[in-house]
Amino acid sequence: MISIRILNTNDNQIKNISAKIFEGISELTEFHIANNELDEFKSGTLAGTPHLSVLNIENNQITSFPRTIFSEDHHPTELELWISGTQYS
Repeated sequence: MISIRILNTNDNQIKNISAKIFEGISELTEFHIANNELDEFKSGTLAGTPHLSVLNIENNQITSFPRTIFSEDHHPTELELWISGTQYS
């Protein structure tokens, strides 16, 4: 198991993230992926992150979130979502 609590991938021209990429990184509390070129989150992308409390997706092109972005049995109870500059609808 990988022990990462804060992951900052801001400003890297990231265009997509594979589904279930965070499985095995269950201690992740903050994920910052601002100022990239994301246009979607696939179903299950944040599966395996039950402790996630901050998700920063500012300045991306994401227009919606699937309800299944987290796994059904492991999802955070509170999530601070940063979306400024994102075309979310």
